[in-house]
Amino acid sequence: MDVVSDGISLPLIGLLLSQPFDNPFAVSVPAALLPKIKFGLKFLLLFIAVMVTIDLIKNLIIIGRKKLAR
Repeated sequence: MDVVSDGISLPLIGLLLSQPFDNPFAVSVPAALLPKIKFGLKFLLLFIAVMVTIDLIKNLIIIGRKKLAR
């Protein structure tokens, strides 16, 4: 069910965001680019978390309306 997968995804994304991004790449990256890449990765994870949260709320509302209709 979508609610379960969204509910599992959000804590995992939060765990990723709480981890330090000291060197997230296997290859060496120039020092000037590393802060921009870190910001981009954090922004991307936050965007994904917001989209998952919106989907979770939408699914919970759908489930609530189905139970009210009964």
